[in-house]
Amino acid sequence: MPKVLKLLLWTLSIITILTGSSIVYLLWLQPAFYFPKPEGRYAVGTKLYHWIDTRRKEILHQDKQHPHRELNVKIWYPAQEYLQNAPTTPYAPYAIDYFKKKNPFAWLLILSRPTYVYAIPDLPIATDESTFPVILFSPGFRGFQDSNTAQCESLASHGYVVVGITHPYDNTVVKFSDDRIADGLKSLSKRSQGIPLEQSSILDDSATIWLADIEFVLNKLEQLKQDNNSFLYKRLDLNHIGMFGHSMGGSTALQIAAHDSRIKAAVNLDGALFGYNIAKKIDKPCMVLLAGNGVTFNERPLTQNEWKRYNITSQEEEAKLKESYLPALDKLAQSTHHNFYTFVVKNAGHLDFSDMALSKSAAPLVHLIAMTNSSLLRLGSINGEKVTEIVNAYLLSFFNKYLKKETSALLDSQDGHYAEIETRNKK
Repeated sequence: MPKVLKLLLWTLSIITILTGSSIVYLLWLQPAFYFPKPEGRYAVGTKLYHWIDTRRKEILHQDKQHPHRELNVKIWYPAQEYLQNAPTTPYAPYAIDYFKKKNPFAWLLILSRPTYVYAIPDLPIATDESTFPVILFSPGFRGFQDSNTAQCESLASHGYVVVGITHPYDNTVVKFSDDRIADGLKSLSKRSQGIPLEQSSILDDSATIWLADIEFVLNKLEQLKQDNNSFLYKRLDLNHIGMFGHSMGGSTALQIAAHDSRIKAAVNLDGALFGYNIAKKIDKPCMVLLAGNGVTFNERPLTQNEWKRYNITSQEEEAKLKESYLPALDKLAQSTHHNFYTFVVKNAGHLDFSDMALSKSAAPLVHLIAMTNSSLLRLGSINGEKVTEIVNAYLLSFFNKYLKKETSALLDSQDGHYAEIETRNKK
């Protein structure tokens, strides 16, 4: 990283720590930032649920008063009409409060600007369709419930009920309905004992827990559909369920597609495969979107500095570090006879497949860092609004094709619609 940029980052961090948040706001005063407006014909409503799986003990955290696995679930759904032209719902206030207290540098750099989204809590569900297909969403390992709001709002505006799932103590922050906070970073720090996640068993162990989380939510959705007190009573088309996720959530989407017949199609946004039996073929349509920066990292030899960073000392250890990403995904694509698409988004970083991509527009310093050092924030040099547009377009085309049985020129045309996309596999 350039010395001037490094000095600037340290200065901002020190200012954040030494001054009160009100002073920082004066230093960082900016107009509000608005998420991209959903392109579909529906308004978007949201509903929050707090569900407890009494069949499972919480093994990642000990709390005698709350011994069972608890999940926060957020549902984005097609609503009757837009009530205003500009968004007014604050973006993920629980996450912003968490970073403001726990990581002032991250808050100042990324989240200090007032940010608004379009979805409105508790709007009436649209009535022009009798039922809506369902798409589950799972965030990345250190992600949070709203970390892919741009994608969830987009899909809901096009007539899908999108069910966002949390994974407490693996996600960065989960705020339960009684205001308890599940602090994932604190939990992970304690569990990892200083060992990098990629070189520990934590990801594989958690993969089993996440799979059970998804199955529990699928069961709850079946109950909601039959509950005449629910706004989703008889409104869910549970014969057409898809799932997408980012990073670990993307791995989970492929895993649940292989294990649960209720999932008809799955999308992995730049996720390596963890806890996954690669020998088990997926007999469902799948799509993988990969970050160009990640593909380049995996295809080139690592430098000596990178060997030090990842504490590896041999070519065999380097191959093991990389094996769950490109080698595993390529092998999976080759093993299935079903429709399997793999696309690479050029100049994208890992977090460009989440709302972090939009921080390059909301925070100029984030854009500067992404342009000069993609490894620091795991963002690429691609324009944040452009990569969000691309991800939204591919998700919509894929789910329209396999959940609504519509044709997809974007997926099946020989001519690329986006210069930023490279086709790695299509069958």
